[in-house]
This record gives sequence, C-alpha cells and structure tokens, in this order.
Amino acid sequence: MRHTEHKSSTKRFFYYRHAAWVILFALFFASLLCSLYINRKFHIKSKAIFQAHQLAKLPFLLEKKREQMQCFFNESNYSREAYIAHGSGINEYVYTNSTQGVMDSLSKGFRYIEIDFRTSCDGFLVGVHEWADFEKYTSLPSRTASLLTCEELKKLKIKNKFTIITAEDLRHIMYNNPDIILVTDKTDNFRKLIQELPFHERIIVEVFSTNAYQNALYLGIKYPAFSVWNEKTLETAEQYKFPIIVADARMVCNDKYTERFRTLHQKRITILAYNSKYCDTDDFIYTHLGKTVSKIYTDCRAPHCLQQLTP
Repeated sequence: MRHTEHKSSTKRFFYYRHAAWVILFALFFASLLCSLYINRKFHIKSKAIFQAHQLAKLPFLLEKKREQMQCFFNESNYSREAYIAHGSGINEYVYTNSTQGVMDSLSKGFRYIEIDFRTSCDGFLVGVHEWADFEKYTSLPSRTASLLTCEELKKLKIKNKFTIITAEDLRHIMYNNPDIILVTDKTDNFRKLIQELPFHERIIVEVFSTNAYQNALYLGIKYPAFSVWNEKTLETAEQYKFPIIVADARMVCNDKYTERFRTLHQKRITILAYNSKYCDTDDFIYTHLGKTVSKIYTDCRAPHCLQQLTP
C-alpha cells in the first residue's frame, strides 16, 4: 500500500515538475516575443522620429542650395536648354536607352539626354526602362532579362540593331562630351550611380518621395528632382519648394493645376514635363514651354532644327 502511494506520489512529482518546465518555457517565449514586438515598435517609431527630424531640416538645407540648383532653369521654347532626348534619343531611338541613341542625340544638338537605369544581375547599371519592354525589343522570353549579366545584355540587339548602353559606356561619352547633362530615374541606388558616373555637376536624378530626396542629397546627388504626378505630390512640391521637379504634362495642361505650376516657374523652379502625348505638341510648347515649365522630354524634336513657334 505504502509502495503504491509512494509510486503515485513520485508520478505526481514528475508530472508537476514537467508542467512547471512547460509553463516556464511558455513564459520565456512569450516574454521574448513581447520584447521583439516592443523593440520593433520602438525601432519603427525611432525611425519615424528620425525621418521627421530630417524633414524638418530639409527646407533650411534647400535654401542654402537653391541658387546653385537653379542652373537648369529656362525661359525659352526654342533653346536646346528646353529639350530632353527621351530614353536616349528621338524618333527610331526613343525608349531604346541605347549607345546609338545617345550618339545620335549628340549629333542633333541635344544637351540633355534621359536614360533609365536598372541593375543587371551582376550589379552593373544598364539602360533599361522596364525589363518587360527590353524583352519585347530583344525577343527574349518573359522574365529573363533581369537574370542576365551586363556582358550578356550587351550582346543582345534592341530592335535588331541597337546596343544597350551601360553606365561604363556613358561615362566615356560624358567624359568626351563635357557639355551634356544626364537625366535619369528608375534606380534608387544613388551610391552606385555616383560610383559608376562620377559627374556630380551633370546628373539630374528623379526621386519619388521626400525621404528619397533627402537620401539622394546625403549620398552625393547634387541635383535631385522631385516627381509630381498627383495633387498630394504637387502640394509637397509647393510646401518644400524643391528647386527641380519632374511633372506629368497632363497635370500642367489641366486648368485645375496650370496656374500652380506657373507660380512655381515664376519662382525660378525648374520643371521638367514628361508624357510626350501631351507635352510634345506645338500647342503645349507655345503655351507652356519657357512659361510654365523649363523643359520637356521629347520623342521627335531635335535642337539643331528648332524654330521659334508663333501663335
């Protein structure tokens, strides 16, 4: 009887000890998860506070840089200062982001050349607007272009005859043509951009948020351009008075926004208008270029044969 009671008591002891260990482990993991959650919340809050603090300093920083960032401002509609070759070139070269497009643009008198950059799988900047577009132009299977190295991409032919431009190719071209200005977007790897294209004074980089704008300045981009595509981003541009902005021409044409853009232009803010369906027309050029915006991305107009438009 006593042996049975002792055995039963021993079983209860081991059961309770096991239960106690389970509870302790449960409490430990619960406290660990709670700690991780609190740390994550604290990190997010700290990051938000830091970003808010940096944003508060941005207007003062811009005031110091404003005058030097007005160097691209333009008030003429028939100057080479008013036109940006879209996607490396115009006409057959538009959107190709190709070496041939850049060289053709130089021969036609362009000073401003827009190239979209993305990063190859081996870490080099290459001229690509969208990978899907590049695949279409080169007849590559879907979702394969981004998996190719820089050298593999250079071996492909865009529209059966053009070669993709790389940052290395463009570096040599910019070195030999000290007058040209690169306008670019797509990449937010600003450190890589500066590393591969060390021409701080000759690069305008479109950015899509105030945080990206600050980051660009911090990493050495001398001329970031804030992107405006809706009411909210226009309000942000007005609030901070960014010296250079990139705006959708549809908004510039819209009576709801035209005067607001004109007011920014009158404050010597450089506005680059994109969306060729709207900005690459005689009407837009006569009405807005040099009066509401400083420059347009063009698909078909060459500076070497421009004529002043009349009403």
